[in-house]
Amino acid sequence: MKTLPNFTYKTIKLSFQKQKFLFHQHSNKQVYFGHFDCFDQNGIPIDGLSKTPYLALSQYYPNLSFHGVKQSHSTNITSLLNQNTLFNSYPNSDALITNNFQQALYIKTADCIPLIIFNDDFIAILHLGHKGFFDGLLEHFLSQISYTDQLMAYIGPSIHDCCFEVSSDFIKDKLDKNLIFNNDIIHKNNCYYLSINQLLLKKLSKFGLLSSHIVVSKFCTKCNPQYFSHRFNQTKNRISHLIFKV
Repeated sequence: MKTLPNFTYKTIKLSFQKQKFLFHQHSNKQVYFGHFDCFDQNGIPIDGLSKTPYLALSQYYPNLSFHGVKQSHSTNITSLLNQNTLFNSYPNSDALITNNFQQALYIKTADCIPLIIFNDDFIAILHLGHKGFFDGLLEHFLSQISYTDQLMAYIGPSIHDCCFEVSSDFIKDKLDKNLIFNNDIIHKNNCYYLSINQLLLKKLSKFGLLSSHIVVSKFCTKCNPQYFSHRFNQTKNRISHLIFKV
């Protein structure tokens, strides 16, 4: 994975294993982001649906509270701006944002795109399945943000165009609505594949994010066995992605 000059890896020794996150020194705060490993040192799955990774991280950072949502491929955004309270129940949402830097935000995926965004003022995380992607979740989120040229973004491991096969009806529908164009489509072996990460980069650029401020994981979740992939084997396990600032 390509990293920016001011993005580095930092290892945190958790109770069950060492965990590597991307790290960025932002003003007087330290930003950590990325995903928990899917397997422990013995090859045992670490399901992101379990509490194990978060409990281990909370022992390292005892002041952190962890915030997730009930993901539903929606365009709903949960704002924790200027809020210190914990959820009584998980909101139906696919994006979270906070300016409280004792709050860690997380989502869970098994092929969908995890998008992490931050600047001096806030941190945010979005779950972009193809439904939320084409329904406008990203546009809904970025339309509320000022100074997008100052944002940093990380696109985590997700299904890539090598494996993201879609139907001809799907292609026709999106072409007819001008949501994709012919150069976004790969046609091989009588099948259609979509370059959804490239579409995401175009969207980010359109909103003013600088390419030099964006990190993209090179890993496809379907064809890399170190990740959970629903398309590969219909797994119920999930990858846990998170961001926090301390």
